[in-house]
Parts: sequence; C-alpha cells; structure tokens
Amino acid sequence: MIWSPRAASFAVTADFEGTGKSTFPTDGKTVTLDGQAAAMHKVVQYLRLVRLTPKVDVLGESWGGGVAAELCADRIRVRSCVLASMLYKTASPFADASFCSPGFRAFLDTLPNGYFPTAAPVYAGLLASSPPSVQTWASANLPGTYTTRPLYDVFDLPFFSPGLARAPGLIVQGELDPNQALSDSLELAADYGTGGAALQVIEGGGHIPRIESPPSNTRYWSSVLGFLDP
Repeated sequence: MIWSPRAASFAVTADFEGTGKSTFPTDGKTVTLDGQAAAMHKVVQYLRLVRLTPKVDVLGESWGGGVAAELCADRIRVRSCVLASMLYKTASPFADASFCSPGFRAFLDTLPNGYFPTAAPVYAGLLASSPPSVQTWASANLPGTYTTRPLYDVFDLPFFSPGLARAPGLIVQGELDPNQALSDSLELAADYGTGGAALQVIEGGGHIPRIESPPSNTRYWSSVLGFLDP
C-alpha cells in the first residue's frame, strides 16, 4: 500500500506479480522479492508524476514488508515506511510447526506450476477476529491463485534486508500474533536502516490487526496514521 503525505492524502494498493489482477508467469516460483520491488519502484514513480506528489509513504505487510523495506532505501522518493506483521529472523514455535515445517514445504512442492489455489475456508483463521462485513468481503474477493514464492522464502530467514531502508520506519505487531515473537520484532526494529525504527505493539491484536474488530483495528490505524502525520 502506498500513501501520499499529509492532509491531501490518498491510498493506492497494487497486486504483486502472480497475485490478484496482476500478470502470472508460467512458473509462479520465478517471482522474486527483488523483482517485485523493481515493479513497485515504477508504481512509486508513476504516482509521483501523475499526482504531483514529491514523496510517498509505503506500508508493507508480511512478505510485502520485505518489498517495502527495499522501496524505502530511496529516501528521495519515499518519505516513510511501515512494516506490519513481519517475520524476520526467528519464527515463533507455532510458525515453526506450521508453515515453516518440512511437511508444509513438501505440500508446496506438490502444487502445480508454483501456484497456491485458495478457497474461502483458507482464510477462516485469519478472519476469525474480523467484523462480519470484513469476513463477507474477504470471502468474496480473496480466494484465488497465488504465487508460492512468499511461502518458500520463509524457509530461509531473513528473506529481506531491513538495513537497506533509509526512510523513517515503524514496525507494527499484534500483541497476540501467533507467528511473530516480540523478540523478533525488536530485532527487526533495531536492524532497520539508519538508526533503527520504532516498534508499536497493538494491544490485544492478532496477526492482522488492521482488519480485526475494534479496538484492535482502531489502535492499529491510530498508530499508523499518527506515525505518518504526527
């Protein structure tokens, strides 16, 4: 997600290659974080030109946060960087036993052409704490086919380099996120770019506080918007 700064703000989301309404290479595993970052650099430049915006704010979540960190190496065009729900160097015990496990990797290897087809039940756990309206929207819009590249990258942590970032940063983690340990987020904040980044833990929040029911979502957006426009 990319924002313009200050009062006259707007938000733009872009689908990565191998997801949503973007292009789909024959082999989904050929999608790379560096390639996505290069594509998003073009998006940033386009927005700056067509919206006459000197700098943008970048928000990335999970694997997308790795892309955001690379974008934020460009201090000339990027004003700030928010990284949310990130797995950096050390997976939690739950993550180790689930999507970081050898069994899950073996399952990924069985998927044809490097793509993961999803249906509504796949998102049930992620949306359990979300309002009914969000669950309805997500069930109708999220199921589809996705590149497996982000799922493979967690087997070789860290999958991105936060030290590349030069724009001011904010790390956001849900207090009850089963995938991210607080110690891992603290290490990410310390390793982020020049001078590190601030860490905001969302009290009572799970893996994706931004779409959870109040007060998790309101605490999330208050933290993010307060960082963008203090």
